[in-house]
Amino acid sequence: MKSLSIKTFIIVTLLSATCTGVAYSQTPQLNSRRRPVLVDDVRAHPLYETEVLKDWNSIPHLNDNQRKKIEDINSKAKKKLIGVSQTLTNRIFQLETLYANDPTNAKEIGNKEREIAKLEDKLDNIVLDSRKKIRKLLDPEQIAYLDSTDW
Repeated sequence: MKSLSIKTFIIVTLLSATCTGVAYSQTPQLNSRRRPVLVDDVRAHPLYETEVLKDWNSIPHLNDNQRKKIEDINSKAKKKLIGVSQTLTNRIFQLETLYANDPTNAKEIGNKEREIAKLEDKLDNIVLDSRKKIRKLLDPEQIAYLDSTDW
């Protein structure tokens, strides 16, 4: 009977150690908007998209001038988005480090969360400004097409 309980103890210990390792590596943190963020999910965050208008070639009846201007708007936005996204990624990792090392340091954590919120807002504004510029280039039929998509 003792050998069975030792085997059971070993199995339970191994399982709990494995589960703890998985849970620790997947522990969610809260970002500035109180959404859980996992380290693995940071690059999948929607704000990390670097194209304002990904499939702009599908817009009907684009002329060469419109294509050139949309490419230019996308290019400029992409440069801005990449820079801000890199800064945002660094701040998120810094916040996760703060949570891991000193979760009671509310002042530093609050400052970092506010900084992250400002960077997220900056990303949103880059996308919105670029979309406004693109909409100004299009005719009503093209705008209606874009509005029917999830751009």
